[in-house]
Amino acid sequence: GLNAYPPNGTVYRFTPIPSGIVKTAGTLQGLQLISNAGHSQVLLNNPNDGTLNYKIVAINGVSLYNSGSLQKGINRIDISNLPQGMHILHVAGKEGTQSYRIIKL
Repeated sequence: GLNAYPPNGTVYRFTPIPSGIVKTAGTLQGLQLISNAGHSQVLLNNPNDGTLNYKIVAINGVSLYNSGSLQKGINRIDISNLPQGMHILHVAGKEGTQSYRIIKL
């Protein structure tokens, strides 16, 4: 890393590292975030049999202590106690994991 000022006229080129949420092997099939923004809840449709677990973390990775389970069908996830802004909803089951960006208005 850089730990001092470079000599005058020196040019550094930095290569950006892409970041974001990508689907990886072993993702949950058919899981659909119906609404990704709200004041008190977001909706997620789980067509899979069996229970899935979820947790919500801040965009910087800090756990927000919002977690629970999702049953088959449409699930309402309470976000009323989250601070405003963007958060990540992680859903996990025996078939894999899936992550979504959600926004607390």
